[in-house]
Amino acid sequence: MGAGIERSAIVIARFPYTNLSRAVNRPTLVLAYAGRQDWLFGQLTTNAEVDDLAIELTNDSLSEGSLLEISYFRPNKLFTGSEELITRKVGILKPEVFNRLLDATMGILNQNRMRQ
Repeated sequence: MGAGIERSAIVIARFPYTNLSRAVNRPTLVLAYAGRQDWLFGQLTTNAEVDDLAIELTNDSLSEGSLLEISYFRPNKLFTGSEELITRKVGILKPEVFNRLLDATMGILNQNRMRQ
């Protein structure tokens, strides 16, 4: 997919299972460029009850494209992967929605900050 990748895009990518034994094609949020054709991704799911941190996304959350059903971003499920994992783009989040998801992700990281 290459040059068409951008932050805030919802794409279909090969998302690994936690134990890295397999991967499955699933909607994924592009969070940031990590260098060397790698990207930081966040998991999306349609299961509303998957965890307490999941944030709902609807077609109103998008500035471009559409979701087949209501989805949930999981700020606690991240991975870095090659742009070669991406098979197609589904849509683009509105800037204010994307920023809210980034804030949720950073909130998890900041909770784990070591105090000096």
